[in-house]
Amino acid sequence: MLLVFALAVPATMLAQGSKDEQQIRAISGELVTAFLRGGTDAATVLDKYYADEYTGVRGDGTVLTKAQEIEAYKSGSFKYQANEVKDLKISVYGKSAISTSLSFSDNVRNGKRFSGNTRNVRYWVKQQGSWKCVYYQTTRVLEPASAQMPQNAPPSYVADPAVYKLVGENDQFRIIMSTKAVGQRDAWHSHFANTVYAMTDCHLRTYTPDGQSRESNRSAGSAYLQPAIPSHSAENIGTAECRQLIVERK
Repeated sequence: MLLVFALAVPATMLAQGSKDEQQIRAISGELVTAFLRGGTDAATVLDKYYADEYTGVRGDGTVLTKAQEIEAYKSGSFKYQANEVKDLKISVYGKSAISTSLSFSDNVRNGKRFSGNTRNVRYWVKQQGSWKCVYYQTTRVLEPASAQMPQNAPPSYVADPAVYKLVGENDQFRIIMSTKAVGQRDAWHSHFANTVYAMTDCHLRTYTPDGQSRESNRSAGSAYLQPAIPSHSAENIGTAECRQLIVERK
């Protein structure tokens, strides 16, 4: 009898743990869906599943309270274009639990875009029978340069058509309009030999596959020639929209 009792207790605890794990997994799924919807839908779900004492630490080190994160979704300053959870693990310890995940995110926060993999940790507590998230931290995963930024990146108008609009072409040249909002960084891309005409003042930071970056200032009305450029990405670090007209040789 004693042996049977000793085996039965862990089995009961395991069943409860499995039930709690399923609940947290379901809530995590609701949160992901809400993040993608954004706006008031996201705010409502966060209000339901975040504890009042919630603290969130973003990938850039920014710390947010529950009220601040809800407001970020309501105002539209925080938006997700993609949020794919690749690995979710949950460990339950009585009335507390920890979940970890690897995910791919493509989001914009306060006008700045992030696209890449992150490692995420959530700490949960059971309050009045319901699981609430009290702490969240996300850490950006630094992939090898060769994995993130292939040297044979696609042409600008293919890699990021929202920034680079193909406005005309013939059998020798193509004309591309580049428009970057303040704080906007484009996708990794390449250029054929080209001429650039700055339609506005532009203050840019250009990133290269070796992890280096450089800044450049171009005045409205200026023009410059460039050789073919392999994989790179550019960010508008100025205080106004940057518009440039690019004429590329095919």
